[in-house]
Amino acid sequence: VSHNMASLKTMCSRVIYLRKGEVVFDGPTEEGMGLYEADGRLSEGSWFKGEEEPPLVFTDMKVFNERGQETAVFDHGERMTIRMRYKSRRPVDGPSFGVSINKIDDVHCTCFTSIDDKLVIDRLDGEGVIELITPPIKLIAEHYFFSLTMRERGHGDLVVGQMGSTFHVRHPIFLSYPAYGIFREPGQWRHLADTARTLESSDAVG
Repeated sequence: VSHNMASLKTMCSRVIYLRKGEVVFDGPTEEGMGLYEADGRLSEGSWFKGEEEPPLVFTDMKVFNERGQETAVFDHGERMTIRMRYKSRRPVDGPSFGVSINKIDDVHCTCFTSIDDKLVIDRLDGEGVIELITPPIKLIAEHYFFSLTMRERGHGDLVVGQMGSTFHVRHPIFLSYPAYGIFREPGQWRHLADTARTLESSDAVG
């Protein structure tokens, strides 16, 4: 029994999906995972422990590529536009929105927050849309999911925590297996073989 999609995908050719104790699917892993992920979209995160009725809920989210197309597949190094629709149940002072990216095996990769990125919202009440444009995403090729959050009064209490949609990053070489970790950024390399003795002498003197 597992919520770890990466393990299920690797180990199982068939899954049984239970919802509130009832079998709702019994069949191929990919199809079952798709149903599970669709059901979980915008549901309250299992990690979130807040009010029984949060002051705000995310009612929809869409993710677009650099060409303005709604998609769930992105190339390594591509920017994302994440558009979230919300509805508040009461006025919220000093809200800070957050979008986290996690690998499908629950490894936390990064987080963007509106307050840290200098978007100041004094108060919100009612319905609205919040949009995030990411920097170039340098994650390795893998399956990921979003978590959507909101805090009151800047870095104050976490009052909203919902599951977002899933997406894939693709690249023919930068894969999680065998050696690329979570992200891949280019470094600056130099070949100093011809000057090795000079460098050693400089280090000794310095």
